[in-house]
Amino acid sequence: MSLLERVSNAQQTYSTHDAPRHTETHPNARTNDAALERFEELRSGVGSHLSSSDMGALITRNPLQARNEITQVCKRVCEERPWLAPTNRERDILINRYLDSVFGLGPLEELLADERITEIMVNGPRSVYFERDGRLYRSEQRFADEDQLRALVDRVLGPLGRRIDESSPMVNARLPQGHRVHAVIPPLALDGPVMTVRKFAKRVMTLDDMVATGSFDEAMRTFLVWAVRARKSIAVSGGTGSGKTTLLNAL
Repeated sequence: MSLLERVSNAQQTYSTHDAPRHTETHPNARTNDAALERFEELRSGVGSHLSSSDMGALITRNPLQARNEITQVCKRVCEERPWLAPTNRERDILINRYLDSVFGLGPLEELLADERITEIMVNGPRSVYFERDGRLYRSEQRFADEDQLRALVDRVLGPLGRRIDESSPMVNARLPQGHRVHAVIPPLALDGPVMTVRKFAKRVMTLDDMVATGSFDEAMRTFLVWAVRARKSIAVSGGTGSGKTTLLNAL
């Protein structure tokens, strides 16, 4: 079963208030509407000091200088509106989140930094899932709205020379890090932009790992080991995100 199908099943199950099999709420998951409101107010405050066109020109001219100047503007906004971040730690977290939205992949940066996460599914601005160690979790990360999510899609595809619009609403691309990106927008996507990022784990999973995560049982592991040692032909098939490459690497 692909990750998309698992997410769809998870969402249907959540609607009936029954925890889905193999789908868990991440231990840190929580409602973070208040954090989104603070982020939006910071973004609005930065916009009052630095227009989007000026920011874009600065980033194009000198990204490092742009990051430093935007950081200073963020600090100024936090001083003007102290309720946004009462402590220095909260201020730094809020500013870093804003910088991620400008220079990186916004709410997805934290998930991309986790080497154990192999796939991220953004099924709308407030519906983010990820797969880690063979299990599907619902993330606490959120986008403010569809516009922020669409802006992220455009920012990801822009440097790759790919475009996405109503005439070409579905795109597959590969990031410089090797991650695969699949994005769909309206009218093909009915409920706003969706995006999947498939990462390739730096550490190859073993058959023992796959038994431990419940991918298959010990009997299947023994059978596969025997088949490889006996040099038997093995066909591996399945949907997108079902683990074909992971299994082949383990074999």
